[in-house]
Amino acid sequence: MKKHKTKLKPSHRVSVNELLSLAESHRDGGRVDEAIRVLRRAEEEVQHNAPWNGGKGILGASPEEVRKRIAQLLATLFSLRAEGARDPVKKLLDLEEAAKRMPSAPRTLLKLGACYLAAAKAERAFEFIGKAHRILPRSPILERAFALAQLAVGHTREVKEWLQHLPERAGNVPSKRMAVIRDLMQGNHSQAILRLESRSQARPSGEGTLQEFAPEFPGQKLDGELWTCLMKGLLQLTGGDVEGAGKQLSALPPLNGSPSRSDAAVLATQLFYSGVLNVESRRFKQAASDLQEALRLGSERALALPWLTRVPAYFHRIGVSAVRGGDLPLAIDCWQRIFQVDPQDKVAAANLKASRPIQANLAWRAGDLEKAAALWKESLQVRPQDEQLLKNAALGCERLGRTVEAISFWKSLAQRWRQQLRNERGISAPEEAGLRGRLFRLERHLVDLMVAAGRPTHEVLNELDSALKIDTTHQDFHRMYADLLLEMGRP
Repeated sequence: MKKHKTKLKPSHRVSVNELLSLAESHRDGGRVDEAIRVLRRAEEEVQHNAPWNGGKGILGASPEEVRKRIAQLLATLFSLRAEGARDPVKKLLDLEEAAKRMPSAPRTLLKLGACYLAAAKAERAFEFIGKAHRILPRSPILERAFALAQLAVGHTREVKEWLQHLPERAGNVPSKRMAVIRDLMQGNHSQAILRLESRSQARPSGEGTLQEFAPEFPGQKLDGELWTCLMKGLLQLTGGDVEGAGKQLSALPPLNGSPSRSDAAVLATQLFYSGVLNVESRRFKQAASDLQEALRLGSERALALPWLTRVPAYFHRIGVSAVRGGDLPLAIDCWQRIFQVDPQDKVAAANLKASRPIQANLAWRAGDLEKAAALWKESLQVRPQDEQLLKNAALGCERLGRTVEAISFWKSLAQRWRQQLRNERGISAPEEAGLRGRLFRLERHLVDLMVAAGRPTHEVLNELDSALKIDTTHQDFHRMYADLLLEMGRP
């Protein structure tokens, strides 16, 4: 009779209740990823092992109640992780997981729809925002979100009817904003501008212009004039008035002191679009100035502005044009700015690497000897036989008082020139005479430097030996050689 093997049950198995407690502990400690991992394990346990104890689960709850509890926790955690995600794809995936587990949560559906709207997936946005609106049809926020989703899929007639049936008291700023968006989507840019600039009947004093449409920042007051300047420029741009938009965006209003975080966000955005228009108009220096200032404002206040990822492309365009126009300092500055936004940009890295000698020359002229010497030495690591780099690095180290390094570079250059004289093929008589003259001047300077630095006499003699092998009749070197021998006490 054939014996069947029986599987041994583990002596201890983690219960769903323990997994839930562990997940809540991770959640309370801010370890969202760990909490999600544990809850997914609990989710599997419930699917594979329910029902327990005659239909009762953990702590007297039924399996269905346990599943619901796990789903709620997972939905909350996925939504929480989505809020902190910078990658739009990961944000969408987490919100989809949350909506899958809590399909009747309007807030989650609204978030998911908004993300699809930002990703230019209008149909999906309309689907999820529509679900949220059907759950809470009287919510003002969901009403406006649904109207925006309708506009995105082209249902402008329905939005127009909705706006017309709004009570007069509801004709507030959010509703006006929706009307402006509808005008822009229908191509009525002039109507949108008129609507924004129109005086409010409720404010005969002259208030109620574009400033009332400014967004709100918690705990901060936004400068209305800054906002007005930006909005006018962008509306003119969407309407095709590029010249008018350029003038509007380049006109920066006066600021009283340092701008607040909210004002800096608006000002940086204005500078960005001004820079973009200057790039398109081939005013590259002004464009670079605008984009640099926009980046400065953004980085100083750590602003997560949506256009930041577009800055490198414009700096690359400016850099290419600057190189073609011979303005290498401008090109180098643009490549360096790109690294502020994207340190992994390979094109900028390659361009900067190739331009190190130029950067070093600019630093030398500006009096920054430390930077110049460092850049020349870095360049030599890539091109160790470059004669001009050897000379520049030696001069830079000598000026900085780094005599040992200077001697090393001068010796390398002298050795290279001696090698060229030994291989006389392909060198004309005038070229050979010029090279000999440069070599003897270099050897004289090098020997003087070595003596002044107190280098051992045998090292100096070895250098003179190398020089005399090129020209055994050179009187100056013979005299220096004899003087050194006398110092050593040798005849």
